[in-house]
Amino acid sequence: MRSLTKLQAFDAKVVMFLDGQEPQTVCNVAIGLGVPAQDARASLHRLTESGQVLKVVVNGGPETFRLSAGGFPPDPKGAA
Repeated sequence: MRSLTKLQAFDAKVVMFLDGQEPQTVCNVAIGLGVPAQDARASLHRLTESGQVLKVVVNGGPETFRLSAGGFPPDPKGAA
């Protein structure tokens, strides 16, 4: 179990990874950061609860996550 400070530092890395990217799956975040998927998932859900990250599901596809302040719209058609 990580301490609160370590969790906050890890969450900050996840936020930095998501910055400027289209919505990412848990696996893409884990691969991008070189961490276990369960750690990435836990961080993404903490960040979703805090409102820093939004969970996006388009047309029944996999759940993806993006920053809530910026990034790409959840609907690919809205990106035109």
